[in-house]
Amino acid sequence: MKLKDCIPQIDDDYILDTWDPKEIIEVLWDNGEPYPANILQFGETKRKYKEMKLKYKEKKRQMKEENKEVQGEMIKFGVKTIPAAKLALCRTDYSKHVGDLLDICFGRETLSESVLKCSKSRTSKTNVLDEGTINDIMAHVMGKFEPISIGMVRAAIRQKLNTCHKSKQRNGM
Repeated sequence: MKLKDCIPQIDDDYILDTWDPKEIIEVLWDNGEPYPANILQFGETKRKYKEMKLKYKEKKRQMKEENKEVQGEMIKFGVKTIPAAKLALCRTDYSKHVGDLLDICFGRETLSESVLKCSKSRTSKTNVLDEGTINDIMAHVMGKFEPISIGMVRAAIRQKLNTCHKSKQRNGM
């Protein structure tokens, strides 16, 4: 849809192909009232996007500076030891935090081929995730996000495993 189709009251004096979007035009509704200003501000969204991008970069730089303080510390999850700086980059929602920790500790390839607990009817092709590491991740998440139950953490782990398995199937890895 072209601009002139949306705004039929624009005079044909304007050549919309070469029209500068910063140029102010007065467009009226059928009842004579002007359109709200935000409809006609075509350059505003680009400027807002740039502002948001700058704020994001600034926030990321601040996080890197904060992480330099905890750079040397290491945290142990079962048999895996990860830097505290990586742990600080995990997201703040508990289910996303669980997913980030699983990615850091096991990697996506391992997660896509693994299960949380193996039943006796399963084939030997599936790997079972290290129980000590899983227990440490659950304890860490339940301690950080206080009202979270063990069932909720297990559900988040299963959801992450299912997501990795489905993405592996889609991508044909």
